[in-house]
Amino acid sequence: MSDFIDPTSGGMESSSETTPTSKVQAEVTGLYARNKRAAEEGPITDIIITPNGVGTVQRGEGGRIFLDLAQPQSQDLAFNARVAALYDPWDVVITSTGGSGYTYRLIPSTVNGVAPNNFTTVFSGNKSSAKYINLSISATNGRITSVVISPGGAPVDAPPVLQSIPPSSFTLQIGVIGTDGIYYKFVAPKPFVASPTVSFEADRTTPIPGLSPRIQWWTWVITQP
Repeated sequence: MSDFIDPTSGGMESSSETTPTSKVQAEVTGLYARNKRAAEEGPITDIIITPNGVGTVQRGEGGRIFLDLAQPQSQDLAFNARVAALYDPWDVVITSTGGSGYTYRLIPSTVNGVAPNNFTTVFSGNKSSAKYINLSISATNGRITSVVISPGGAPVDAPPVLQSIPPSSFTLQIGVIGTDGIYYKFVAPKPFVASPTVSFEADRTTPIPGLSPRIQWWTWVITQP
């Protein structure tokens, strides 16, 4: 049985940001009544309360995560700190918009201490095609300077190899939302460490005074220590 909170028992916690009014309490009680049987059989994990309504957060098989709202809310309110606390770094919160459409938002972490600069963005998707969750990463002189969430429609290549200096950009794929609407995460719930690394070396055909007799090709190695 899941840890479903009975709002009629007095055991429900209220958000520090809002105090449940009698109207919201009635909505919570109604939501509880409608979902009680589902809670006994399925993975409902929590009730959330925001200024504009209530809802349940659910996790399904294969890592599916979605928010079932009792009434419409703004995207920012639906993704409040109380909801975010239920998820791990690099999880995706998916909210159905009806039919095969949905919106989704990434729970961020960092790459070398740099967080995605658009982590508050809410993206749109459709079950008609898979949506790959990517991080576009920029670097200068071997130092990560920018991370951007950039969803795409296909798998990405490994970081490139470049002569003499580490590549100035590469893409890291962290998961995919399939045509079944389920999010499949490829990575651990931890920050990334990107290290510039010599991929291979070769002798110079013609030595140049003042330069190394060997030519180096650089790439990035991505780990989650």
